[in-house]
Amino acid sequence: MSNDHEENLTPWKKTNDDYLKRIEDEQKQAEEQIEAEAQIEVVAGGVDKDGDPILRNHKPRVQHEIPQKQVMEEQEVEYESFSEALPKLKKQKNKVMVRRLILIVSVAFVFILGLLYIISPFSKLNTVEVTGAGELKTEDILKASGLKKGQPLFPQVLSLNKFAEKVEKSNPRIKKAEVKFHLMNMCTINIERYKVLAYEEVNKSYHPVLENGVLLEDETVKKVDKKYLIFENFNGDKRDMEALVKGYNQLDVTLRNKIKKATSTPTKANPQLVTFDMKDGNKVIISIQEIKEKFPYYPQVAKSMKAKGYVDMEVGIYSYSYATWERLQEEEKERQKEAAEKKARLEEEKKKEVDEDETSTENE
Repeated sequence: MSNDHEENLTPWKKTNDDYLKRIEDEQKQAEEQIEAEAQIEVVAGGVDKDGDPILRNHKPRVQHEIPQKQVMEEQEVEYESFSEALPKLKKQKNKVMVRRLILIVSVAFVFILGLLYIISPFSKLNTVEVTGAGELKTEDILKASGLKKGQPLFPQVLSLNKFAEKVEKSNPRIKKAEVKFHLMNMCTINIERYKVLAYEEVNKSYHPVLENGVLLEDETVKKVDKKYLIFENFNGDKRDMEALVKGYNQLDVTLRNKIKKATSTPTKANPQLVTFDMKDGNKVIISIQEIKEKFPYYPQVAKSMKAKGYVDMEVGIYSYSYATWERLQEEEKERQKEAAEKKARLEEEKKKEVDEDETSTENE
């Protein structure tokens, strides 16, 4: 029955009963301590007003009364603490539930958006634009890229570099290709092309030579603008043309603009010899591999020349007028002719000696 009664008590009543019981226990402990410490010595016939025997070091009985106001305040504080705890717990629990709800709704919302995007036209490639193509055909670039309109966009976005590499390999004129996606389902292919540096003359037709030295044999034009350099007699030798273009590109722009034509003029001693026709009327003879080192001296040599002519940079640097050069060439031809005739005579005499020796041997 007592247990049922305790269960029916309000929290405030339970707190009050516990407090009164604690005060009563403290009062009993204080009295027991006083009696244990005191020396019990009764004075004859002496009792105090409370009827207790008068002892040595006797102190009158003290009533530990607790003010009712203090009891009520402490009970009210404990009651208020308990009453305030419950709403805080409920509030904290509500916050946790709200966070979980927001998380669930967010995930569901993102999932729904993704599903709507997949089934919408925006998830498929719609438009492909090509910029910087110049003389190249847009259709050929689109075909080479491998991009497919109307197909899912996301897998193609993951292969941007692959598409760019395909475009770069599709045409030697393409220096660099960049593929970019933008505006939901649109794509742009940006093309950077090699510039045409020169034209090689072959049978009164001209083939473009790019700035990297590549000869476009499949492309032919009949007339060439005067601003372009002309290559002659290279016979499609890619190695020599690439070396020539490399050396040419290392020259100062002002000096490059003075060159009109480059003709391959190989000799037995130097198969990479080339002759440049200058716009000022002079000609420069130089080895391809020495263009970077020697050609920059041309303006200084040209100023010192009294007449138009040749600047020979094959071995050292020398200048000759055309008349002097022609005379030297004729003399060189005569020397070569005499050397060839002498060699032929020696071979003929040697052959006769061999024949005579064979004849005498047979007679013996």
